[in-house]
Amino acid sequence: MAAGEKRLAIAASARLRWDPIEGRHVLLSPERGLALSETATEVVRLCDGTRTTSDIVRACVDKYSEGDPSKIDVDVRGVLSELCTRKLVVEKAGEGE
Repeated sequence: MAAGEKRLAIAASARLRWDPIEGRHVLLSPERGLALSETATEVVRLCDGTRTTSDIVRACVDKYSEGDPSKIDVDVRGVLSELCTRKLVVEKAGEGE
């Protein structure tokens, strides 16, 4: 883990659920729901409390290897930033902190 980088997890108040009507995943919280694309769903699934932002970016670059790594990096960081701003994904302190 990079120095100072926190691990990311879905907020305790949020739940990732499949919406059979919309045919896609949604991230639900008490105040709202957020419909997710397939790629955003993958990013949310990687927010399991064990991975940092850099880990999540690396996993997505590996999974979507046909894509431009720098664009994937920017896109994943943008999704994570938006989810953190909405408090749907939270930072957790790393071990030993």
